[in-house]
Parts: sequence; C-alpha cells; structure tokens
Amino acid sequence: NLMESKESFKNYLSDLKKQIVKLKNTTVTASKEGKAAIKSFSSDIKLSINNWKKEILPHQTELKKELDAIETAIHDLETTLNTEKQHAYK
Repeated sequence: NLMESKESFKNYLSDLKKQIVKLKNTTVTASKEGKAAIKSFSSDIKLSINNWKKEILPHQTELKKELDAIETAIHDLETTLNTEKQHAYK
C-alpha cells in the first residue's frame, strides 16, 4: 500500500512538473507574441501619424497663407483708418 501511494505521488509530481513546464512555455510564447504585436501596432500608429501629417501639410500651408493675408489686410485697414482719421482732424 505504501509503495502504491509512493508511486502514485511520484506520478502526480511528474505530471505536475510537466504541466508547470507547459505553462512556462505557453507564458513565454504569449509574451513573445505580445511583444511582436505591440511592436507592430506601434509601427502602424507611427505610420498612420506620419501619413496624416503628410496629408494635412498642404492644407496647413494654405491656411497659414490665408491667415497671413488676413493679417496683412487687417494691418492695411488699420493704416488706412488711421490715415483717414489724421486727415479728418486737419
């Protein structure tokens, strides 16, 4: 009876060891796959951001030109109004 219990316990420990090794291997594999997935995701995000920047650059440049033109027009109007005020007071 004692020999049977001993053998049963050895088998149990052997199975437990195999399951622990299998769990360790699964964990290592999952970790490697997760790292690869994160790298891929990160690369995709960087690429998307760079593409977006390239797409908006012409619009950004055009808006800057329009803002500069508006600022110039406002400055010209202010100058004209100041000149007209000075002539009105003379």
